[in-house]
Amino acid sequence: MRFTNSTCAISALVIASCAAPSAQSEIGDQVQGHWMTEDSALVVEITACEEGSSVLCGFIRALPGAKTDTELARYAAELCNLPLLSNLTLDEAKSRWSGGDIFDPETEQMYAVYIQRKPDHLKVRAFEGSEWMGETLMWTAFEGPVDDCLTTGRPE
Repeated sequence: MRFTNSTCAISALVIASCAAPSAQSEIGDQVQGHWMTEDSALVVEITACEEGSSVLCGFIRALPGAKTDTELARYAAELCNLPLLSNLTLDEAKSRWSGGDIFDPETEQMYAVYIQRKPDHLKVRAFEGSEWMGETLMWTAFEGPVDDCLTTGRPE
């Protein structure tokens, strides 16, 4: 069997692509997990929208703020497991997930959103129209246990 330079180059590319993790999985791993909203009211789990999907979604998984906020506790059943983020796809050029939406449960409005992992937080940018005219939220990684949100957020 005779290898040409182009055959070797193609083989090297195939091996490199198999050995190196894709940018999508690397950036996806950085944002997937549990995140506490900046007001400490909610814990949001960011994960694939469907098993095997490369599109990310975010779901409310805990309501720690409901322990002190009776209004939040009153709506715990409706908020528990509510999809908060939807249809985020990787924008490799900007190292962020964008093109999706974020739902604001207080106003019941949907906004465009992008999320981007920073060294010590997750930047969540919600906007209408132009991303320059919006609001930036800083979510922090949540390391604690996430129990059933219907039982963890009840006032004591």
